[in-house]
Amino acid sequence: MRFRWEPEAGLESLSADDARALGPTYLQDEIQARVAAGGAAFRLEVTLAEPGDPIDDPTAAWPEDRERVAAGRLELTGPEEERERDGDVLVFDPTRVVDGIELSDDPILRFRRRAYAVSVERRSGMKLSA
Repeated sequence: MRFRWEPEAGLESLSADDARALGPTYLQDEIQARVAAGGAAFRLEVTLAEPGDPIDDPTAAWPEDRERVAAGRLELTGPEEERERDGDVLVFDPTRVVDGIELSDDPILRFRRRAYAVSVERRSGMKLSA
């Protein structure tokens, strides 16, 4: 399976030049403005693989007719101001899975844990085991 978060407000894109003109914190600024205006929400969509679909290469496109399942919804209602203190570090790492879920042979997944550990250390100063 593959998953993606779709903004309920729809997708928008910017050119690299437009993004640079908005400044280095434009994504945070936008999400804060959306939350202040009533919130922002995202749908979690899962696409199910079929036999023969490459599951070890995230760059390989699957046919458009693959089954898609609405799997959840995430609503942002305000900033989290209590995290990232005293060793309570938030890490989004899709390689951290519960029993019964296994990672595919996608080699990119093998590097994500290290990349996220570096990101956390740069952001918080806390060193995670990679």
